[in-house]
Formats: sequence, structure tokens, C-alpha cells
Amino acid sequence: EDIVISTFAYQDINNFRGDIPAIIYATDPVPLFMLDRFKSIQKEKWLTMVVSERCYPPEVQPIEKEYIEIPYALDPVGYHNYVGDLKKVLVVNRKARERWDEVIKGVTGLGCPLEEYLEGIPFDICNIPDKGLYRQALARYKVMFHFSNSPYTIVLFEGMTIGMPIVGFNHSSVTVSPPTEKYLDKYSTDRDEIRKMLQDELLTPP
Repeated sequence: EDIVISTFAYQDINNFRGDIPAIIYATDPVPLFMLDRFKSIQKEKWLTMVVSERCYPPEVQPIEKEYIEIPYALDPVGYHNYVGDLKKVLVVNRKARERWDEVIKGVTGLGCPLEEYLEGIPFDICNIPDKGLYRQALARYKVMFHFSNSPYTIVLFEGMTIGMPIVGFNHSSVTVSPPTEKYLDKYSTDRDEIRKMLQDELLTPP
């Protein structure tokens, strides 16, 4: 290895000793058990800090070192224009049910299965491994329901890039999600509000 990179939940920085350069890609809140090490390692000259945006309060993302910022950017080449002819909600998340369980508990402390939360609303969880077929499907679904433990997921930017309507759940497992609030007009953590926004989008002509 010529360089090591740490991302959420940053446990691997416990093993960083400076024998090779290291990067922390800070996109998420830092778990409480990693806060002290996350702070102390920033004193090291061999460490580089990369940040998508400073979007979390310092209590949960204590970035004290000078950092490189990588803003939102996505090349639209290869994507299809939004059509929205399939009147269903699309959920795109690699582990959709597990991630949903985490974010809903972050708000309520209690679990609520995704199927129960969206009961009566037609939706699909996207599991299309082929990139080309996935991008075709993305353009056809009427609206996306976005939730994530990470503030920056490529699917959010994909939906934004093609002009797809997106309803967001603006909370991770531990705190609010400022990027959701920054980039989306429609978001909530209230079930009735989420359901109404999704249903309204389904009834709106593409």
C-alpha cells in the first residue's frame, strides 16, 4: 500500500501510525467511541483531511485540521432524461431495509419496517446491478424516496442530475441531515408528511 484511506465509521484510524500517508474522507458523523482518536490524529502531518462539505456540527464531526473540500458534482453523460412514466416510488439503497431501520430509529428510537411505513404506496427497492439498466429504470420512476446514514450518496445526486422529484428523510441514525435540507425542497421525518409528499408526486403529471 502507498496510502490508506479511512471512511465512516473511522475505526481503522486506530491502526494509522504514519509509516505511509493517510487520508480521512470525512462525510459522516463520528461515532462517540471514535471522537478522541478522530481529534488527536488530526495533529499528524502525514494525515490529509478530505470533506464533502462541512455539514455537521462540531460535536459530531470535529474537523479541526485544514481540509480539502470536494463539492457535489456528477457528469450527466450516460444518464437518461427523466420521464417519470412509471407511477411508483423508487428506493435506491444498497441495504435499504437495514439503513431504513437505522435512520428511523435515529428519530423515534423505535423501528418501523419500510413496507409498513409506506403501506398503500406503490414502491420498489432497486436492485439492478447492471449500470445501464439501472440508469434506464431511474429515469422512469415517478419519484424517489431518499434516506441514508451518509450525507452524500451518489443516488441523491443522480436523481438531482436527471431532474427526478425526490422526497427526503432528513435524518441519519444520529443527527439531522443538512445535505438533504440543502439540496431538496421536500423532506421531513414525519410519516404523514412523507406519505403525503410521495402521494402528491405520484398524482402529479411528469
